[in-house]
Amino acid sequence: MWDNSILKEIIRHSDSVLDLGCGNKMSYNGLVCRKYVGVDIWENARADVMHDLRHIPYPFDNKSFDVVTALDCIEHLEKDEGKRMLEEMERIARRIMVIFTPEEFRDNRENVYKEGLWSTGNTYNIHHSLWSTKDFVGWDTLTYTDPGYLFYKKTL
Repeated sequence: MWDNSILKEIIRHSDSVLDLGCGNKMSYNGLVCRKYVGVDIWENARADVMHDLRHIPYPFDNKSFDVVTALDCIEHLEKDEGKRMLEEMERIARRIMVIFTPEEFRDNRENVYKEGLWSTGNTYNIHHSLWSTKDFVGWDTLTYTDPGYLFYKKTL
């Protein structure tokens, strides 16, 4: 089960959150903020806004959300696309940016084609890149309960 205690602490004093690659919004179960907007490209996601994160600029004003997150998302982009996503996150975020990503590369095809998952058939769920602390210089690395994943937080 997803442990969102880190996320809960991060958004505790935030009025607005933009969730890039929101999927089924599982990450935000039980969390409360005044304005939450989920973005995804897959037609079966529970997105408030449908947008391909490879296409810049994103349809949001500068500094329009307190917190911008990309949870289990950046690895689904090629490295250069992910770097552009980080630039867009910084443009849109007023206070905090958050990334959650695996520590090791695996292409994730088993979860794309495994029957019975909420995301079965979502080819956008294939991993294309690996990210590490070297990619997040100047960011805080947060301890997460599930080994194999890292949370990165940047305060603006």
